[in-house]
Amino acid sequence: MHIHLSKYDVLLIRDSTLAGLEADDQGEAFCEEAIGCLEDNDIETIEARAGGSADEFMMEIFEMWDGGDPVELVELMSENLANLDIELTFDDIDADEDEEIDDDDDEWESDDVEEDDEFAEF
Repeated sequence: MHIHLSKYDVLLIRDSTLAGLEADDQGEAFCEEAIGCLEDNDIETIEARAGGSADEFMMEIFEMWDGGDPVELVELMSENLANLDIELTFDDIDADEDEEIDDDDDEWESDDVEEDDEFAEF
């Protein structure tokens, strides 16, 4: 079996984990996002092969993490899924860049409309 996480998925897991740590959660944000990035059949396979819930499986991974770079959690996922004969691949993110998920289209802002625009009177 093969699972692939896109760059967006990796960033989502990273950002959610960091936000969870700031909110003093104990891995719930990581587990929720990691499982949310998987298909239902992936979750069912993980649960069948792990002999428990996907939440428990992900929480064990979180507990193995040293608290460093949250992207290391995805690497730990890959290693632990390999033990279940599941190959996890993921798109790398550039550690030098401060990449963020952009859920909003920030390219257009209200400041972009000039007040003397001929349509501003409507």
